[in-house]
Amino acid sequence: MSSSSSGVGIIGVGAMGFALLQLLLDAGFAVSAFDPSPTAREQASTVGATCLPDAKAVFTMDAPVITCLPNTQAFLSTIEEAISAGRRTKPVIETSTLDPSVKEGARRRLLETGAELLDCPLSGTSAQARNRDLVVFASGSPTGLASCKAIFTAIARTTIQAGDFGMGMRLKLLANHLVGIHTAAAAEVLMLARKVELDPIVALQALTASAGSSRMLEVRGKLMAEHKYLPATGNIDIIIKDGGMITDLAQQTGCTLPLFSRALELFQCALATGLGNHDMAALHEYLLENPGTLT
Repeated sequence: MSSSSSGVGIIGVGAMGFALLQLLLDAGFAVSAFDPSPTAREQASTVGATCLPDAKAVFTMDAPVITCLPNTQAFLSTIEEAISAGRRTKPVIETSTLDPSVKEGARRRLLETGAELLDCPLSGTSAQARNRDLVVFASGSPTGLASCKAIFTAIARTTIQAGDFGMGMRLKLLANHLVGIHTAAAAEVLMLARKVELDPIVALQALTASAGSSRMLEVRGKLMAEHKYLPATGNIDIIIKDGGMITDLAQQTGCTLPLFSRALELFQCALATGLGNHDMAALHEYLLENPGTLT
């Protein structure tokens, strides 16, 4: 079946969800959407999506539904709406970054309706999503994942088959472990570049071309060089939230994470100065203002 004749629902059209919605529309999908924010619904409608009155209405569609939600409370509320919508045969593609145990509980509950929950978190920022530069960590049954192949192709440059349900979230937490470390390293090295009187743009060009480059230096280095941290593509509040899950995952296996723990401490310091809603790149600003006080 071609995507041009396919429908898909999406619940949650914030920065990431809206980017997914646009990619799906561009690929020819008929998209039905819901978000509790009237502004988000209006924006989705403006670009060609059909906005429905609530999440339950989306789940009554005979089509796969993507959930892209900001927190556990929103996710659990949405799952209740799915259950109240009755039996369904098409999968629910869960893309949010949430505690794996919460997703597992939701999977079990949805089975009562005949629906399969797929754990498919996304790696990348909303800015990357707009360029279809995401990676899907797809986990769940092979049959369920295969039925969503066209959707994954529409929204991501790469889909990783992670294995059984829940393995997607484990991979996502590992990816965010590196995001935290590499963002902190980028913030630190560009702080040092400024202190030794290098032009930050020149330093960024040199470093991204060097053996020491990272994806976060490429993605967030320009924000740091230009002091542009709003609107955030992935804010400090988020890495703090995810940091708790990453730490818990490590503790469950008896691991310690000395590098990530230090990076997380720095983000917590930046959070304490009021930078929580700023892009993670704003850690650079905190380091510039506190170059000699960190221990």
